[in-house]
Amino acid sequence: MTKTHRQKSPPLPALLIVILFDPWGCSNGSKTADTVSETTETATVDTMSDTESLTEEDETPPELPSLCSLVLEGTSASEPVGRANSTKGDARWPTLAMSGEEGFFVMGYKDGEEPRDWDVRIAPYDCAVHGTPLPAPLSPSEPLAKGTSSRFPAAVATAEGYTVVFEDTRWDHDCDAKDLANCRSDLGMIALDPTGEPVAGDDPVRLTADSAVATRPSIAATSTGTLVAWLEAAQDGAGNALVLPVDSKGNPGSALSLTPKEDADGESRVQLASSKEQALVVFGLADPERIGAVLLSANGTAPGDLLVLDEGGSCRNPAVVATQDGYLVLWRRQITNDYEIFARSVSQTGELRPIERISYTTTDVRAPFVAWNGTSALGVWTSDRLSGAKACLQTSCAPQVLAAVLQPSGALASTEIAVSNDVNEQTSPTAAWDGSGWLIAWEGRRNLRQEVFYARIDCDQ
Repeated sequence: MTKTHRQKSPPLPALLIVILFDPWGCSNGSKTADTVSETTETATVDTMSDTESLTEEDETPPELPSLCSLVLEGTSASEPVGRANSTKGDARWPTLAMSGEEGFFVMGYKDGEEPRDWDVRIAPYDCAVHGTPLPAPLSPSEPLAKGTSSRFPAAVATAEGYTVVFEDTRWDHDCDAKDLANCRSDLGMIALDPTGEPVAGDDPVRLTADSAVATRPSIAATSTGTLVAWLEAAQDGAGNALVLPVDSKGNPGSALSLTPKEDADGESRVQLASSKEQALVVFGLADPERIGAVLLSANGTAPGDLLVLDEGGSCRNPAVVATQDGYLVLWRRQITNDYEIFARSVSQTGELRPIERISYTTTDVRAPFVAWNGTSALGVWTSDRLSGAKACLQTSCAPQVLAAVLQPSGALASTEIAVSNDVNEQTSPTAAWDGSGWLIAWEGRRNLRQEVFYARIDCDQ
């Protein structure tokens, strides 16, 4: 496959590097997002007694400072910093894998017309190079896995490089390329070296076998390798949340069902985060729609009790990140006729802290995501009404990407900032700390194609 090595510049004096890159916050004096792990203990179930007060509609956000500014291309407030793919084909489902100031965009990519033409590609990111306004798009690599339909990638930085996991139909030999909805999908995994080259060729390791539909995986690095979580969805809409350990040599272990007594919400998603020695997996629960979570060890064993984070309304699409003393979970919940974003902190012993409201948009919000930088978090989501305007009609709404700084407890620390402002729909936001700033990527529609865009915001924290 085409190599994705960065072009290294000649060494420069340290003082010159600071002068060149400090306006965008990309310096070697960056802080890290490492968290301190503690011994796993059995989780306890919260009674959710604080849920009732949060079901009342209150559209008045707290008065908070505006901490963040968007690094833009030129002076146009409607353009993000850069594009993570060329205009040759469609790009979707972005995710970020960062190791300090460097890492990769990982995305689904399609340059053909058939539904089966989707594959997974990467594009390198270096804060010192791409964290500044650049007019040229990044160039995605050749496909990581060829000749199949590979979708919904997830990626993580590891001690050896990077690991990418994705949904794949290559193992369904009866799959009709024009009818992917009826194909069985399994999960494939490819390990990359620090330059983005596959360690063992283009053939992915098969993680699941003979499942109904293994979809939308999530991955986290642990002290023993990686953990992969996903939703196994049946045709009747029922789901099962599963987790699988993979050792440092890429050998998968045995899958564990996290919802043996209840159905996972087949329309929601499964996400996980790790503090190296343990992990928290979050997922939607069905009938009624709630947010569930399970603590487990780094090797995917010793699961604790089922935690119910929110049962106060129609709740879906959780996201989770490890913090300095546990985990922070975001999700969306229905309030009256609209949806808003809520957050809850979970300790490493399973203690559930108070629920915090994040968005006040008086409209539908979708696709929450949360990232951590070592001291605070960034929540990102999409909203049908930019800045809470009430003039948006359902037929003319174009969801945009919003972001806000969060305290470790999940409480808002800043007013929201509009990351995108375009006439077209913006979806699937993701975020990561790039060493000294927040990198945000999302999927947007431009010129009849789906493309992956990215922006970088600087926040006074």
